[in-house]
Amino acid sequence: MDPDNRRPVDFGLRARQLGELRARLSQEDPGAQALLARELLGSWEDGRIKLLLTHLGLVARREHGALFGDGAYLPLSPEGARAETLCAFARAHEGQRAVAVVPRLAAGLIDDDPRSGRLAPDRFAGTVVPVPGLRPGDKLRDLLTGEERVLHQHGQGAALAVDELFSTLPVALLVFG
Repeated sequence: MDPDNRRPVDFGLRARQLGELRARLSQEDPGAQALLARELLGSWEDGRIKLLLTHLGLVARREHGALFGDGAYLPLSPEGARAETLCAFARAHEGQRAVAVVPRLAAGLIDDDPRSGRLAPDRFAGTVVPVPGLRPGDKLRDLLTGEERVLHQHGQGAALAVDELFSTLPVALLVFG
């Protein structure tokens, strides 16, 4: 049973869907991953976005094993109007960083049509996630969308703007180094 929907899992269907997703991810087009993520988010009810995010998270863990396995855990403290609706942390290992940012308590932020499943990025305007150890202008790659994100000046350090992070998906898993 799938604990999210309490019905039997069709493993054959999921295997076929995963094969299709992997084929689309292997395209040479640099924007293909973000396009796929947007498309799947638009049809979130069919479960393929969950399959994609799970797959990409496991690929990230395999490709950055030392960072995720041995890296120091660094809790991050979002700042701004929607800071309380975010959970963020980083892992640091030998000059590398991984940063995860996810929404929490977000039901009140979802678009008016609750069936849309959309968490509009503009709801996070003015909210940032400071990332210690990195500098303004440093670039991170979002492993879920393939997009590059740039750290902005924030006080004496650098931070990620959440509305930019969530411009494609309302979650982010980024790497630096």
